[in-house]
Amino acid sequence: NTYSFFVIYANIDNFNPYDYDLEVGDRFEIDRWIISELNLTLKKVNELMDDFNVTESGRLIQNFVEVLSNWYVRRSRRRFWKSEEDKDKISAYSTLHECLVTISRMCAPFIPFLSEEIYKNLTGSLGRGEESVHLERYPAADESLIDEELSFKMDTARKIVGLGRAVRSKVNIKIRQPVEKVLIYFDGDTGKKEAINRFKDIIISELNVKELEFARGLDELVSYDIKPNLPVLGKKYGSLVPKIRDALLSESSVRIAL
Repeated sequence: NTYSFFVIYANIDNFNPYDYDLEVGDRFEIDRWIISELNLTLKKVNELMDDFNVTESGRLIQNFVEVLSNWYVRRSRRRFWKSEEDKDKISAYSTLHECLVTISRMCAPFIPFLSEEIYKNLTGSLGRGEESVHLERYPAADESLIDEELSFKMDTARKIVGLGRAVRSKVNIKIRQPVEKVLIYFDGDTGKKEAINRFKDIIISELNVKELEFARGLDELVSYDIKPNLPVLGKKYGSLVPKIRDALLSESSVRIAL
C-alpha cells in the first residue's frame, strides 16, 4: 500500500527524487525520525543476519514497514496532497523514496521477485541504480543518521496514542467523537514527560482530545475499594482484626493494591 501510494502521487506530480539533493539534516522532524528508524532497523537486521537469524531479521523489517505505513505515511499524507512543490513536499517525497528503495534492498533475500519489481520501478525507470536489486550491496546503517533521543520520544508518543485508542475502543467511544481531555501518568519519568510535551499536538490530534494533562498520581486515574476478608483474617489474627481493618482504611488504597 505504501509503495502504491508513493507511485500514484509521484506520477501525478511527475516527481523525480533524483532531481533534488536535500540532506537529511535539513528535512522536517518526522522525516528525520523515520530515517533514524530506518537506520536503526538496518543496524539490527545486519547484526541478526550476521548470526544467520533470518526469522528475527524478517520480523524487524516487517515492523518497520508497519511503522512507515501506519504512522509516517498516515501522518504525512497531506504533505503529498498539497499542490505547491515546496520544501515540505520535496522532503516527504525524498524520504519516502529513500525508505522504499532501502526496504527493497533489505527484502531482496526474503522476497526476491517483489523486491526486484519495486526496486526497478523506483530506480531503473529513472535511469538510476543497478541493473538488478540482487546486484546491489546489502544496505548498511548510517549511524550518523540515528537519533536515539528522537526515536525514543516519538516511540513514547506512539505508545500513548496506541493506549489511548485502546481505551476508546474498550469504552466504545469512536475516534471521531472528541473528548474533553486525556490524563497521563508516568511515575516521575521525566524523559517520557519531555517526549509527551514535545509531541503534545500530535497526541491531541491522534486521540481527538481537547486537552492533555499529567496526573500527579495513580489515584487520579484509578480507585480501589479495599475490603478485608474478615472470616479469613479472623481465624488467623483474632482480636487484631479491628486494628488491621483500621490500618487498611487509613492507608492509600492505590498503594495497597500495587
